[in-house]
Amino acid sequence: MKSVEDHFDVAAFVTFIAPFCIKNIFAKKQKQLPTAKETEKMDQVEKVKIPVSLLSALYKDVLIDGSVPSAPTEKKTMNAVVVALESNHAIEKEANDLLNGILSACKLNSSNSVVVYSENEHATNWQFIKEHYVTSNIILFGISPVAFGLPINFPPFQIQKVDSIQFVASPALEEIMGDKSLKVKLWNSLKQIFTG
Repeated sequence: MKSVEDHFDVAAFVTFIAPFCIKNIFAKKQKQLPTAKETEKMDQVEKVKIPVSLLSALYKDVLIDGSVPSAPTEKKTMNAVVVALESNHAIEKEANDLLNGILSACKLNSSNSVVVYSENEHATNWQFIKEHYVTSNIILFGISPVAFGLPINFPPFQIQKVDSIQFVASPALEEIMGDKSLKVKLWNSLKQIFTG
């Protein structure tokens, strides 16, 4: 035995689709449009009212939630957001130690800054950071400004202001670890922001 929903599908076809099909078939067979009276008769079928109970049973899985939307998540205010690309898990501890040393030198800690790790340069982007954090400083390790979603590209270690936020882009932590000159360049940029 067919359920009410099965009958409703047939009723929906007859109510909404069949009149259009009939109009087209009639017009093709006669090679002329139906008369105004015939059209009016066909349109009357479309005015069938469907009980709300049938509609709610058919559309029990709604696409739009009618409930009251929840309050937007509150953004965290931070002195700095650090976005670091993780590319080499073999030296992860050394890179992490270097990053902790950099943050300490800049007087940044877990209460006033956040480190966002990413395995893909395009996974963490400017839009994501804007939606979750309020900050005046962002440091990028191993992620180019354009890949991060900024409208401009600038060289590593250059302090660049975008939307009232100071950005510093740097090579990946793994690259900086083995090159003292890169560490000095990074520190010269960061001390202008955090200790100057």
